[in-house]
Amino acid sequence: MNKPFMVANKTFTVAVLLSLFMFSAGIFLEMPLSSLPARGEQINTSASVQNSPPVASSPVINGGNDITLTEGTTTEVLGTVTVTDDNGCTEIQTVDAVLYREGVGEIAGDDENNHYSATCVGNNDCINSSDLDQTFNCTFNMWYYADPTDVGSIYESEVWIFKVTPSDVDTGTPANTSVEVNTLTAIEISPLTIDYGALALGADTGAFNEVLTINNTGNEGVDVSVDGYGSVDGDGYAMVCTVGAIPLSYEQYSASPFAYGAGTALTDTAADVNLNIAQRTTTPTTADLYWGFGMPASGVSGSCSGVVNILAVSDPQLR
Repeated sequence: MNKPFMVANKTFTVAVLLSLFMFSAGIFLEMPLSSLPARGEQINTSASVQNSPPVASSPVINGGNDITLTEGTTTEVLGTVTVTDDNGCTEIQTVDAVLYREGVGEIAGDDENNHYSATCVGNNDCINSSDLDQTFNCTFNMWYYADPTDVGSIYESEVWIFKVTPSDVDTGTPANTSVEVNTLTAIEISPLTIDYGALALGADTGAFNEVLTINNTGNEGVDVSVDGYGSVDGDGYAMVCTVGAIPLSYEQYSASPFAYGAGTALTDTAADVNLNIAQRTTTPTTADLYWGFGMPASGVSGSCSGVVNILAVSDPQLR
């Protein structure tokens, strides 16, 4: 029973002795690499993307048309622009716009006559993070007295500039275009009636005047023109009464208070009155027009009525 054990033990001893002999003699056996265990390390990689500031392009103001203002109030003026961000349109943070008269410059403070600012609002066309472009709308509410730049105006050598500047974490590349603002010549009159009351035949208003206040509701300096008629333009009357009619010369006006007889007689053709109502800046600009009336000594009775036309006359050099 012990013999197999001894044989195995001898075999083991011989193998060990053989291995020691080969090692001490410098004899090596070549072994295939596949029989060696694989070893290595996992390497992490990294990089960062530099910011690419956004770029504005294709600015359009008021649909490419000249701006026509609205008498006595504001006019909404829309500007549009495309902003491109190569890092993706979702990176765009702000888009700021200015609309200003060329002569005052971009960095001037806002002024209802010549400089407006707006924060633009994006359209819903930046949908995916892979989208690069987004359209923005910039709205300005321009007052009726914003400076005109069209031909014949005091600023005809200038234009208005619409400039848009986009930003993400950095300020991007702006874009701009130009537009004209048209002259608006307009007035508002208060009250809209002149009531001289009851006058005896041959009497007049004396040193008492009815007063009309003329408010400049446009964007340039103005004077006015005046004419009148009784019931039909050109009839030569100031008023037509229940019985008879009163000639134009019995109604008078002046740019300053006057006693009846010292005013200018109304005519049926427009006559200019130099009121010098300047373009508005911070507060409304107005002037008064004074009126007086005389009653003929005979030939009329009952109630009388007529029409006075008062129109704005351009005076662009007034400031």
